[in-house]
Amino acid sequence: MSQAPAPETPLEKLDGVDPALLDALRSRWITSVEQLVAQGATPEGRSSLAALLEIEAERLDALLAQARAILEPGAVADLEKPHPDDKGMGALEPPS
Repeated sequence: MSQAPAPETPLEKLDGVDPALLDALRSRWITSVEQLVAQGATPEGRSSLAALLEIEAERLDALLAQARAILEPGAVADLEKPHPDDKGMGALEPPS
């Protein structure tokens, strides 16, 4: 029997985030603290996110630090792990 996925943490748990920024995140399909942390896990992700949200890098870094502090350390580590290289068009890794 598989275990149900853990519920995601709503963005509203972040203190001091104005409604316009919440709307901007949601319009980019970022609807949870976990998704925000995962999107900001790489320098490229942070740069893209800051540009899309039209905020300064320092503001994004503060937002990400707050998001990480809300989550369990193990969850943050999992979310910030790099994904394996793209394996082509399929969802499965090619046979070795």
